[in-house]
Amino acid sequence: MKAVTVTVALAILCGCVNRSAVGSEANLPTLHLNQEIRIVSGEPERGMLVAVGWDRDPGKVFVYRLMGMPGDTIRLISDDICKGASSCSGRAGVIGTLFEYRINGGTEWQRAEQTVTDSLPAAIARNVQESETLQKRAEFDGQPIILSEKIGQRQYYIVEMQEKTIVPGLCNTIETTGCTIPPDQYFVLGDNRDDARDSRFMGFVNRKNYSGIVRAD
Repeated sequence: MKAVTVTVALAILCGCVNRSAVGSEANLPTLHLNQEIRIVSGEPERGMLVAVGWDRDPGKVFVYRLMGMPGDTIRLISDDICKGASSCSGRAGVIGTLFEYRINGGTEWQRAEQTVTDSLPAAIARNVQESETLQKRAEFDGQPIILSEKIGQRQYYIVEMQEKTIVPGLCNTIETTGCTIPPDQYFVLGDNRDDARDSRFMGFVNRKNYSGIVRAD
């Protein structure tokens, strides 16, 4: 994986958790650089954008997609997301990290569904087109591949993975039998999967470091 040069996903202004501006492109194409957001109180749910912090990086708040809940068993499976997908138009070798989970006590693996799409909502398409970082990184016909992802009842868009970015340090069975999220901990991912220093690198998020739900409206 290429070096991740941007680690700050959110800048909190004046130390108040209310209104702020996005400080990096870790959540493209959902949020663009300098976009104003609100952080509101509420119980975190799978698939939400949430504001969190890390024990090892005190005093800072970051935005990520909440994927794994306390008690879940999770795993990350690498696969070619264009394999057998007609919408890829002959493109291959686009490696996606597929997130799978078993709900606390369950035996059936569920998966965050990914599909390649060339038809994007206007705001998402604009975020992609205006990002110099994405355009420089594009390797397929001059355009980055954007995936529609759905987990539970929530659908959103992510930037494709160009390299395998599974970090086994989280737990040594993350790619096989999975690992269980401890009580009061969460697993988070950035929507810009190639350029987000999320739980794959930083570990689980402690409940005490949860600040609220992120709203972009």
